[in-house]
Amino acid sequence: MERPTMNADVIVVGAGPVGMTLALDLGQRGIKTILIESKSGLLKLPKMERSNPRTMEIFRRLGIVDRLRAAGYPANIAMDCFIATSLAEPPLLHLHYPSVAEAQRAITNCTDGRLPREAYQLISQYTLEPILLDELHQLSNVEIMFDCRLVSFEQDQKNVTATVKHADGTENFICAGFLAGCDGGSSTVRKQLGIALEGKGGIAKVNQVFFRSDDFYDKCKIGYGIIPLSASPMAVLASVASLLSRMTAGILRCKRHPPQEPTLSKKSRT
Repeated sequence: MERPTMNADVIVVGAGPVGMTLALDLGQRGIKTILIESKSGLLKLPKMERSNPRTMEIFRRLGIVDRLRAAGYPANIAMDCFIATSLAEPPLLHLHYPSVAEAQRAITNCTDGRLPREAYQLISQYTLEPILLDELHQLSNVEIMFDCRLVSFEQDQKNVTATVKHADGTENFICAGFLAGCDGGSSTVRKQLGIALEGKGGIAKVNQVFFRSDDFYDKCKIGYGIIPLSASPMAVLASVASLLSRMTAGILRCKRHPPQEPTLSKKSRT
């Protein structure tokens, strides 16, 4: 039995934030796009947690930046980072980072073009993805196919033809002018193109606990911000070294406006 063929201008493989953002951009330009995703649905646990200024500039151009900010971390709360061994004790290290509102005010007052158009935004992937998906559903020229896995693809002088497999075991072809691989570190697209992945994987395993607390900051006396908890002295040193290295990199990138020096508690000096 001959397998059916679908046609599009672009095939986007992977319906994470990158793939959905690309499909949204293409769809708004009137480009017929088929977005395929091997998983059955969207992410339900925290993963990506922050969109940087350039990403927010892209979302601004797509017309969804205000919607994302309303769903993300409150604009008036600072993005401070703490290193601590317990939520009941003072932090070992405290780095101050401005809130979105503070960053946006600085952008508004900047007249020499050295700052981005948009500030960063703390918004977890499980909050971001449903918004992107909802925006995609409003575009008639974008088709989204979950439970659809890329098996392989072939290219000729005019088109690329992808073979995809659905959850029920059936396969079909998708023919398009372009194929975009947005399918992550284990990318089928990357592997078939023979592009090597550099670096080390599986460096460490961690356990993640996901919970909701409406009065967390009332009970946690450390303060508002991001609080990585380190259970051992070596883990504390690694966390502090990581933050300090990022702070140093920030100073090298922008000497005019270095990040604030870290504030160490008395406990961390002894």
